[in-house]
Amino acid sequence: MYESRVSFFNKADIVFKFFFPSELEVPTVDRFWGIVLSLIEHPTLEPDDPVEPRSKEINKAKRSLQMEKLARQRNEVTKTLDRQIAALSSFNATFSAASPEDLEKVHTPWLLVDAWIHILLGLAISPKNTTRSEFLLDSGLSSLRQGTDTMIQSVANSFERTLFDRSVILPTDLFSLISMQLLKDITPALPDISETYSSYLDTIESDITTKPSTRTHEYKLGRLKQEVSIVQWTVAWQRSIFDAMSQSSTRNWRMQPRHPHTSHRGMYTYTQLPSPDITVSTHGYRQLLIDEIISFTDRRDKEFSELRSHASHLEEFNRNKLDTTRDRQERAIYAFTIVTIVFLPLSSIASIFGMNSADVRDMEVGQWAYWVTAVPVTVGVVLVGLWWTGEMGGVVRTGMEWVRGWWEGGRWTEREEDMVPMMGGYDGGGERVGWREKGGYVVGGVRKRR
Repeated sequence: MYESRVSFFNKADIVFKFFFPSELEVPTVDRFWGIVLSLIEHPTLEPDDPVEPRSKEINKAKRSLQMEKLARQRNEVTKTLDRQIAALSSFNATFSAASPEDLEKVHTPWLLVDAWIHILLGLAISPKNTTRSEFLLDSGLSSLRQGTDTMIQSVANSFERTLFDRSVILPTDLFSLISMQLLKDITPALPDISETYSSYLDTIESDITTKPSTRTHEYKLGRLKQEVSIVQWTVAWQRSIFDAMSQSSTRNWRMQPRHPHTSHRGMYTYTQLPSPDITVSTHGYRQLLIDEIISFTDRRDKEFSELRSHASHLEEFNRNKLDTTRDRQERAIYAFTIVTIVFLPLSSIASIFGMNSADVRDMEVGQWAYWVTAVPVTVGVVLVGLWWTGEMGGVVRTGMEWVRGWWEGGRWTEREEDMVPMMGGYDGGGERVGWREKGGYVVGGVRKRR
């Protein structure tokens, strides 16, 4: 919990320092840090009630639930800030060696102002609406990317010779550039892979909404989720490769401890710090391209995660629709079965007797003979059917409970004052009736004589 709060604060500080200096005090800055503080500090609860003995446990449970909710909100915001920091790192690396004269030529576009407003609004609304907050933060990230690209392009156009004319492309830079183009997976005149899966998912959603639900839709959604899982596994593998390449940019050595005679020997990592005389990376454009690739793979993984989540939602919706249809069909079958088992014996007896609306054919007796014969036969058919389906026990128990409730309901008094508690025995004055559940408690009592 503590580590997540520190990580969130550090990432929020990085994003803030991109827009403003640390010592600046304006209303939007105060609002920004107020929101960050509300997402970091522990929630406050009302004091314990000394009268209520369980108030302490209730407040503790409320505090735990609020902290879990706050942690989930903070983690969602942290993921979005990670994507923004990835975009800022490339921009900072590009301008790290810029001279004051070069910085004077930089034109700050209004897109960065728009990005700051979206980020501020996204943080402000995060405690109440996570979905809306994520949308605003993503909009701020889009404006941030466009704004930084505009700034880089304005600086490049201000030189007589472009930056590429002055740069040296290393083999690793070329490899990173080719990899970035290959990972985008964009073929001319054909949709992107994520767009293909998204359109297919929209087609399934339309079929589920407008057509009768079948198991075929569930099968298609299961296949789609399997394919998306394979694509996500491939994207994760690609990201791990470029993570390793990014880590290899830092030069590390393994050094012996200073005192070789100590009893506990070990190895520790020594990282070479950059020289203050060198303001640019000696690895060329590789790190910038790798950071862009990692950011791209993260966005792609997020897209496919949303597709899987949407597919799971449609799968559950289709399953619920199937259950509703099956319940409706079962009720219809049950109604038809009742009609059949009641009227089929009646019609059979009527056919055997050759009855019409007036009397029984070729018999001196009247219609009473039909009812005397048909009613027992109908009852027997119903009982045999219940026994055959295994529902006889349930019907008998329900009937006995109904009879017992009717019988006891007529004998038990309704008023509380008519009940005499049984405290260790009873010495007369009423009929002993045993135990009864009254008001949520099991109470022993007797019934007063009226």
